[in-house]
Amino acid sequence: MSTKTDTDGDTDTGESASDPLDALDVEGHPDYSRAERETTVCMPGDSDRFTISSFRPSIVRRLLRHPEFRVTHITTYDDDSDTTQARDELDDVGDETVCGATGTLPVGALFIKPSPRKSTQQGKVIGKQRE
Repeated sequence: MSTKTDTDGDTDTGESASDPLDALDVEGHPDYSRAERETTVCMPGDSDRFTISSFRPSIVRRLLRHPEFRVTHITTYDDDSDTTQARDELDDVGDETVCGATGTLPVGALFIKPSPRKSTQQGKVIGKQRE
């Protein structure tokens, strides 16, 4: 189990040491301020899935680990060439740093609590999967 603290101060605990997603370098884009590393949710009225897009590393990690998350595109940053790319699939990511993810989740995965949670870390809005 690994713990990562991203550049926004959120912590994320990896699911397992053998998780292939742990090999991905997921960090905030160096040109984006903390305010620009936003997360958006869009829920069309006639769909059974909602779209979520995030540039916050702790949320990106949790989205990529969610078994129901369907990737629409992955945003990567290549430090060597100073370029940002949109990738269609996670398998298209090479040595670049993942700095954003967009995809869909079932509407049933979203629940807004009637009272605030104790943690103010944004990464905690996506719960860990239970076995």
